Amino acid sequence: MIRHIITSAAVLVAVGSGLGAGVASAAPATSFGEGQYRVGIDIYPGIYHTGNTEDCYWERQSGFSGEFEDIIANDFSSGPQTVQIMPGDAAFESRRCGTWVMQPPPPVPSIFGS
Repeated sequence: MIRHIITSAAVLVAVGSGLGAGVASAAPATSFGEGQYRVGIDIYPGIYHTGNTEDCYWERQSGFSGEFEDIIANDFSSGPQTVQIMPGDAAFESRRCGTWVMQPPPPVPSIFGS
């Protein structure tokens, strides 16, 4: 009887853990959609681009209070968008912007001229 209870509890935990917002990934993402993301945890800092948008709103944030003082930079516009998310940013939030995709970093100049 005890074994059956432990087995049922293990199944309940396994099934219950599948509920919710999803499973955390091991590494930050290089593309993402609408929502708020923690920089360095959920997404990498870097330059991100999204395609043709309508009424896109985004914010770079220094904290999570939801207060105006947490907004480092923001924009509300339509059309393609590009934003640089800095390593010191706490979070990035996006609404109605589609999928943001990290752009490759620029090539590092060589001291040898090539």
